[in-house]
Parts: sequence; C-alpha cells; structure tokens
Amino acid sequence: MIDFFGFFFSCLVLLLVLALSLLLMLVVFDPSYARTRFRFAPFFEFLFMILISAVFAFSLKVIGGLLLGTLFVIPSLIAQKNFFS
Repeated sequence: MIDFFGFFFSCLVLLLVLALSLLLMLVVFDPSYARTRFRFAPFFEFLFMILISAVFAFSLKVIGGLLLGTLFVIPSLIAQKNFFS
C-alpha cells in the first residue's frame, strides 16, 4: 500500500526547497548576512529547521520499518544456513 501522506509531504518539502533554494542556502551558510539583507531571515531559519526535523521524523519511520524487517529475516536465514550445513 502506498503511503499517500508521506508522498504528498515529500513533494511539498521538495517544492518548498526548490522554490526557496537560494534564500535557504543564504540563511544556512551565513545567517548574520541573511539577517542584514532580509527582514524575514529568522522565519526562514525556523522553516528550514522545521523541514529538516519533519523529514528526519518521516525517514525514521521508514528506516524503522526496514530495521524491523531485517530483525525478523536475518535470524531465520542464519538458522537455515546452520541447519543445512
């Protein structure tokens, strides 16, 4: 089953990052200069932190599923290998 929420969320994050890429790069690499140039630089710093934390949380969900799958598969494969040898 396809996770539609994760798909739409990842598309939304990708569109936001692409649309604001230059401003986000400026805020990430030189925040003090971005504050002198743009009035809303602290908002974009906060937006970047929220996007990174949300992507990290969703990736943990996916990685957790993969780790649980390997937790069940690898011991059974090792047992089969040791049984037949």
